[in-house]
Amino acid sequence: GQLADGQGGGVEVLGIGPGAHRGALLAVALAARGDADGAVTLLEPLSRLETPPGERARLLRCRLAQDWQGILDFAAAHPRQAERDAELLGSVVRALAETGDVAGMVDFYERSKPRIAGLTPRLLRDSIRLPYFAFSGQLEATDRLFGQSFAGLPAISRAYWLATARLYGGEPDAARADFER
Repeated sequence: GQLADGQGGGVEVLGIGPGAHRGALLAVALAARGDADGAVTLLEPLSRLETPPGERARLLRCRLAQDWQGILDFAAAHPRQAERDAELLGSVVRALAETGDVAGMVDFYERSKPRIAGLTPRLLRDSIRLPYFAFSGQLEATDRLFGQSFAGLPAISRAYWLATARLYGGEPDAARADFER
């Protein structure tokens, strides 16, 4: 998402949409500065609204709080949205993996592959591919993303994802050593 469209025509924040609640904007700013707890607190009242901005806030709150089951519950309650919404699609891929349903993640990803392939920009596609590659043990594919879309991420992020790929690729000792570094 973007904080301003440059034309003064509105604000879009992580898909929350034009005219988003001020609390959502502040939450995104806090999250960008590394204060996920503060962002989650600000999103709580908005996430209780049964409106599209409330739903976006609920999904963002789940992501920031790493409430993977909350994301899966949201997707189950909104199955058509999970098919067409790129942010939710990526969240479901990650949530399935993080909850230990790697087979479910692979199945969901494979069913969604045509949709993922058509996403732009590339960063959006790759943000969905990263957990898929890592949790399915595809070390080379995971590493390749860090030479492309994620080249600017901190080394600790790269280390985490590569260790995850090693772990799920059948190299638990190498993964453990990477996680301990």
